[in-house]
Amino acid sequence: MAKKQLQSADGSLVVPYENVQNVCICVVIYPLLQYLLLNDLEICKHHTAYILDESISAKIRGKLPAYTFPGFPQTPFYKFWRKIVRAFQALTRDIRHPYLKKATIYAQDHDIVSILIGKHDYYLLQDAPNIYTALATDGCVQTMLKIKKQQSLRGKIETAIYGVPFVYHHGNNDQCKKMFLTEENDCPILKEKDYEIRGLKELWGRASEEKKQFILDVFDISKEDLQQMQSRPIVFFSQPMADLLSEQEYVEFIKKIFSHYDHSLLLIKTHPRDHFNYRNFFPDILVFDKPVNVELLFLFNFSFQKAVTISSAAVFSLPETIELDWYGPNIHPKIYAVSGSGETKLPRSYNQMSL
Repeated sequence: MAKKQLQSADGSLVVPYENVQNVCICVVIYPLLQYLLLNDLEICKHHTAYILDESISAKIRGKLPAYTFPGFPQTPFYKFWRKIVRAFQALTRDIRHPYLKKATIYAQDHDIVSILIGKHDYYLLQDAPNIYTALATDGCVQTMLKIKKQQSLRGKIETAIYGVPFVYHHGNNDQCKKMFLTEENDCPILKEKDYEIRGLKELWGRASEEKKQFILDVFDISKEDLQQMQSRPIVFFSQPMADLLSEQEYVEFIKKIFSHYDHSLLLIKTHPRDHFNYRNFFPDILVFDKPVNVELLFLFNFSFQKAVTISSAAVFSLPETIELDWYGPNIHPKIYAVSGSGETKLPRSYNQMSL
């Protein structure tokens, strides 16, 4: 009988199930970058089973020995089918992924992919810079929805079927044995947890040249990309908000923001899950749409003068030397409706902007 294994799309990396020492479970690429920097190159390439959400670019997933957790369109039929798939994944996780029982699990512990954590202990990877500070803000919509779900009958049922981390996430459970942070966060839960702070720049500085090149290959970053980006001193950090508005509404809305800036100086850095075609509507603005974190770009001393965003958490990690224009989720009623009524506590100085 052939040995079961995970392999990259090009076949260059092959990890037999029996060789898996670590499991890396990610929904977005920030914690994936963090995992690659935290662990030895040999472990990353030949002893890790990657379980990744399909929202992570197929180009990135294809360069790792990875299993892609299935996702489905937001339609009434698939809403029902999604529940069936979730239950199937929960009931069969240790059969279909036997390495989960013996490996050390590094994970984001929310969203559908966290079903595969089940009852296993794990180390928590960080979703984004200063994420726990943001979640601790009074009125944070994600925190309010999480608490509401935990107290509901639905939450109790999902806890029983999918596992505790699926409902009590962001380390707020006994299965989370350690949290890896990239900077100091201000959050009550950290008083009860074992955690370690290791900045990405520090980890990058300790990495071998071979490991650095491996990470660059995974995220498809070249020197030409950096040179092109360096030519624009103002960077707009997008978010996957186009689906909240009609195309016309979104274009008109973004036009109002961009009207505050010289287009010849502006760069649009798209969010990895933002697939809006900015080039089609703004041909005079440079667009960088490779699905990569700005934190990785900063490891190459990428710099600019001003950051602009509606409410992207990516700007939280920017140094104070970079000026920040913050518009905030209340800039549009449809964005405000899904962002909650609480004010976001930014961990740095900023200019409060309006249209």
